[in-house]
Amino acid sequence: GFCLNMKPGVIIALLLGATALTVANAQQTGLYPNFPYCACSKASSAYSLSQTVKAKGAGQYCFTLRAKVPTGCTSYCCSKADFKKLEFNVNPTCDVFGAVVKATVNGVPTVVGPAFSAPKDGPTNSTMLRLTQLGLGLASDGAEICITLAANPKTGLGCTTLEQLCVPPAGMPAGVCSAAMFDSNTDCCPISQVGVPSPPPPSPP
Repeated sequence: GFCLNMKPGVIIALLLGATALTVANAQQTGLYPNFPYCACSKASSAYSLSQTVKAKGAGQYCFTLRAKVPTGCTSYCCSKADFKKLEFNVNPTCDVFGAVVKATVNGVPTVVGPAFSAPKDGPTNSTMLRLTQLGLGLASDGAEICITLAANPKTGLGCTTLEQLCVPPAGMPAGVCSAAMFDSNTDCCPISQVGVPSPPPPSPP
């Protein structure tokens, strides 16, 4: 797998005027136009996130990990891969100075704090929210991964809901997120769609 991320552009605020200039310090190549914007296998894997998101209030959203080897699948991604990194396809407007994102796994803060990144080989303005060093594996079925979103307390800028945060998959409403799940080798990147609305109840006959 080959996935490179670069630091997001630095925002330079001009004190005299109200203008802010965004300076991108590297060009995004657009080599991989589709999420997760790198070469990796989206095929069968042991890992997925359940479609239902638990909104716990105060900007916290929790996802449940499903870890189960698919019947009859013996490939590395199905039977041996760990789960190190989770990346969400997000709106570039969420990556603002001072916005805060926290993450926990089973209630414990992640070793590395979540970070926004601009995938080097993604299209212009493609942005991801990355949670890494998760340390999960085939024995982690049912683990709860939570993110807490908060705006910059001084400016109010930033994304505080999944509707604002995520770029929904084609044909899906706002609030649905695409999440790629990577192993330590970044070979496997199965994608889950989370926050998918429940189908409406069948209409009475």
